[in-house]
Amino acid sequence: MESYKWQIIADPTMIPNITSDFSLGDLVTLSGDITVDMVIRDINECRTGLITKIRYFTKQGFETTSKREVVCEYEVLWSPSEKVTYETRPRLIKL
Repeated sequence: MESYKWQIIADPTMIPNITSDFSLGDLVTLSGDITVDMVIRDINECRTGLITKIRYFTKQGFETTSKREVVCEYEVLWSPSEKVTYETRPRLIKL
């Protein structure tokens, strides 16, 4: 298993070419091909979500040759349960 160091990007406008697949206020749903993860949740309660926050991080391995990549994470407010989760792009589909 590879270890990574993470760093939040406080001001994404300072990094050129940083983009997001979704915008604030977009409606989303969970992808049908998601795998069961460590956190078990009731998918029936997460039918439609609203993107409420977008956060960016850099992810880099501890190896000297490892490449730094930018990861985008979305805060999603789910309806009708009103739960909030944090998701990455492969787990979401835009409605």
